Amino acid sequence: MGESLDRTQRRIIGTLIEKQLATPDQYPLTLNALQLGCNQKSSREPIMSLEIFEIEGTLRSLQLEGWILQRSREGGRAVRWGHRADEKLGLAKPELALMSVLMLRGPQTLNELKSRTERLHAFTGHDAVLATLNQLAARPSPLVRELPRRAGERAERWEHRLVPSTEEPEVLPPVTPRRSDDEPTPVAAPTISASKPTPSEARPPTAQPEWILRIESLESEVDALKEELRDLRNRLDNAGA
Repeated sequence: MGESLDRTQRRIIGTLIEKQLATPDQYPLTLNALQLGCNQKSSREPIMSLEIFEIEGTLRSLQLEGWILQRSREGGRAVRWGHRADEKLGLAKPELALMSVLMLRGPQTLNELKSRTERLHAFTGHDAVLATLNQLAARPSPLVRELPRRAGERAERWEHRLVPSTEEPEVLPPVTPRRSDDEPTPVAAPTISASKPTPSEARPPTAQPEWILRIESLESEVDALKEELRDLRNRLDNAGA
């Protein structure tokens, strides 16, 4: 993996991309607007409470690394900030939309990504989302990957790979191949925490019932509507300030 970002850096870049695509009239962002976007209570997982000094310090480091730059708006005197993720990673708009949502909300199912990117980019369907994810995953330095379905989960999830090595998620131990009866059984070296996956983890994924996909879609649409209402409230507050 060629690029890595810590949690604060991902939150800032993800927020800048989101605001550029969802509310272009407010982009680039002032420092105060960026803080509000990073610390939103909706469409953010986990919720963060970044202080201005934390954001300022991270902006400087990101600027040195070529991820962001200062931009100006006609008639404005406040310093504003914009991202360069499209140039840095060579991303088109559909890819930017998916990376933004993944950076802001962590691992998500295909259905969740389709719904949560509606305001950023209108994908024609789930196949278009999957095709874009596969393009990001097929790069020499993959930017996303599909996670194996865990026990109790209804669908596979996708996650971004812009993480330092210390943040890499735990990888499940591989399933031991079945041996024939006449082969000697080797003595396994003692391990501390390795465990065999349960049968439910070893089974191949099956198609989800239509009603489950419908419920996921409705939940995601409610999240998107809540976010639109919050953005509208923030714009009204900013207009009255």
